Amino acid sequence: MTMDAGPQSKAAMAAGASGSSQKSDRRRNMILLGIGLGLLVRLLRDPRFYTYAITAVIVLVTGGKAAKENQTKSFQRLVEWNKRQTQRLEHTVKETAHDVKEALPG
Repeated sequence: MTMDAGPQSKAAMAAGASGSSQKSDRRRNMILLGIGLGLLVRLLRDPRFYTYAITAVIVLVTGGKAAKENQTKSFQRLVEWNKRQTQRLEHTVKETAHDVKEALPG
């Protein structure tokens, strides 16, 4: 008895191999999904997780507030600096205008 190794047999073997590969990929994905869900359930049942989560939320909220407050203070300093620079420039312009008026004959 001889086996037929013609083109039809090779195509059938390739189709069978790809079908088997898809089934194994699907099975692997389902196993990984089950493991992931098991870990998630275990994590959500752990009281330490809630402690860490609450601590992280508190740190993020207070850190955000502190950053915003710091930004507000920096902006206020910038506004005050700009005001001083504008006053200094206005003073310089007035002095220069006064000097020009004195220099003009008349």
